[in-house]
Amino acid sequence: MTVLHFVVDFVYPSPGGMQAAILRIAKQLDAKEGFRSILYTRRQQAQFRERVSEHGDVEIVHLANRKERLMEPRGADDGSSEILPSEYLVHAYQVDIMLLQQEIEERQLRDSKSPTRHLLVSFYAPKAGFVAQVVALSLGLPHICSFRGSDYSVHLANPFLGGAVRFVAERADLVLTTNEQQARVLSSVFPGTKTFQTIYNSVEFSNGINEHVPPEAPPIRLFSDCEFSLKKATHVLMEATAALHEEGLPISLEIVGQSSNDEDEYWTKLKKGYSESHPGVFSFPGRISSTLIEQRLMRSHVYCSATLSEGCSHARIRALLMGLPIVTTRCGALGEYAPKCSHISYARPGDLPDFVRQLRLMVNAVRSGSVAIDKNRVQSARERFSADREREDWEAAIETVLGAE
Repeated sequence: MTVLHFVVDFVYPSPGGMQAAILRIAKQLDAKEGFRSILYTRRQQAQFRERVSEHGDVEIVHLANRKERLMEPRGADDGSSEILPSEYLVHAYQVDIMLLQQEIEERQLRDSKSPTRHLLVSFYAPKAGFVAQVVALSLGLPHICSFRGSDYSVHLANPFLGGAVRFVAERADLVLTTNEQQARVLSSVFPGTKTFQTIYNSVEFSNGINEHVPPEAPPIRLFSDCEFSLKKATHVLMEATAALHEEGLPISLEIVGQSSNDEDEYWTKLKKGYSESHPGVFSFPGRISSTLIEQRLMRSHVYCSATLSEGCSHARIRALLMGLPIVTTRCGALGEYAPKCSHISYARPGDLPDFVRQLRLMVNAVRSGSVAIDKNRVQSARERFSADREREDWEAAIETVLGAE
């Protein structure tokens, strides 16, 4: 028996795909004969704990249940942990490490009568990854850390979290990335890292993959599920759409999702402004289900994202697998996998004029019917980003680490 101890901050379904990916990977491996997955959440909010239990038979241990009681003397976090290690954060990490180690030690004791291998798996290096790495060293267990998103930017630049990233990168038995560029960055910054491996995220569809059939036009319907975020440059997409509408192109843009609390005032004002200045062009329905997103994609002409950086974007890959024309920026796994593709236009990240130019070319190509979908690339992508391929890559990574013990 191989027991996989997944250490994460949160694990509840969300449109961003990160938590969905954790659940998916844990369930895939738990279904493999001789494997068992256990999820440990550090900060799972109470209102989502019941929802988590609805998603499969994977065992979930909410460390936060006990942690909240132990942290009462310190009160709530004062927020300073985003820049420097507040006293609250230091104690919270200590409690996380203690609770996780207790849980795993007790399971090791229960499993001692039969041959059992234990492996820690974490997501996000300076948080769950740091906790998992300390426990792995303490118990003499191997550890795989999947570096994600801000581990390559904000966390590296942060004077406190950057040290935690280095601690994990140089001690984990295997560091996983979601694209090759991330591996190059980490290997340069942390040459002492043992091994890197890239595993692309898979994309799941609610009722199988539907082949996109271009709807009638005009208007040319643009769609994005990037939500409202500065790091996704949603404001660049909105400005580019407004510029093309002012040029006289018959277009509309629908953006689904919400904004984070600290940016909400900005996005509320921006959405109101564009809706008033360009009536009938912009639509902001809020957060919708994956099934509805797939239906919206089928009714759209072009998928758009002006994102500033990506790992392996679930949203962009989904559009690729459905065979939609795409206008986006050259970053992340999509740019690596399909650097030249007849129905994908790339702009430089953060370059508004370039994004407007690429979007204009695509809209005009759709209007004239001259967009040629690269069906070979789409079919190849469906195999490369499949759940089976993702599971096989994870199984190979786990066996590589356990076989090296």
